[in-house]
Order: sequence, then structure tokens, then C-alpha cells
Amino acid sequence: MHHAYTSYRIRASATRTADGTVAFTVDCLFNRDASWVKREGRGNDALLRHERLHFDIGEVQARLLRAKLATLGPDADPQHAIRNGTNEATQALRDMQDRYDAETRHGVEQAAQGEWAAKIEAMLVELARYAVPAP
Repeated sequence: MHHAYTSYRIRASATRTADGTVAFTVDCLFNRDASWVKREGRGNDALLRHERLHFDIGEVQARLLRAKLATLGPDADPQHAIRNGTNEATQALRDMQDRYDAETRHGVEQAAQGEWAAKIEAMLVELARYAVPAP
């Protein structure tokens, strides 16, 4: 039984700068309106940590997409790269989220939850250069 759901999406766009180069923007956006928690889950710190890690997994995939887009040459078609990259990131995200929920039993297995938290934190650190600077 699910006690909460975290909704977010990865959004990517490209703009051509004055010098003709392409600047990519990739965001992992939290959707507050589509996210929810059941009454019995409110105030449950373990559930909150589990749900936050879902968003962190989304940020890992966004950073991987930023890294991939950063390697494109000047002749690459930006819209094609975004479409393909976003499709690949979305599939990788689904796969990783499914493994996370299966292995942690939606946060019930605390040992597995801790292992996933450590793994995702390590990935975020490894991909830190692809983080979006805080405003």
C-alpha cells in the first residue's frame, strides 16, 4: 500500500546564443499539485525521506542528461538531442524508481533504504558539476 506519491518531471530546452552555440537547460521539477500523502503517512519521517529520495533520483537523471548534452558537437541537432535524451532519461528514471521501490519495499526495508540513500548521494556528488546552481 502506498502512503505517498512524489510527482516531478524532467524538462529540457535549447536556445541558440548570439555566437551560434547552443545552450541547454535541463530541470527536474517537483509537481506539488500531483504529489500527495495519505493521512496515516503524515508526520512519518521515514516516509518523507523515502519520497525525497524519489526526487533525488530524478535529479540524478537530470544531471546525467545535462552531462550527455554537454558533450554534443556544434553540428548536433539540439531538438533531436533533447527528444532522444529526454526519452532515454525518462526510461532510465522509471527503471531506477521501480528498482528503488522494489528493493526498499516502498521504504519499509530500512537497511535497503539506507543503501539507496548512500548510493544516490554518491551519484549526486559524482555529478555535482552538472547541478543547477541555487538561485
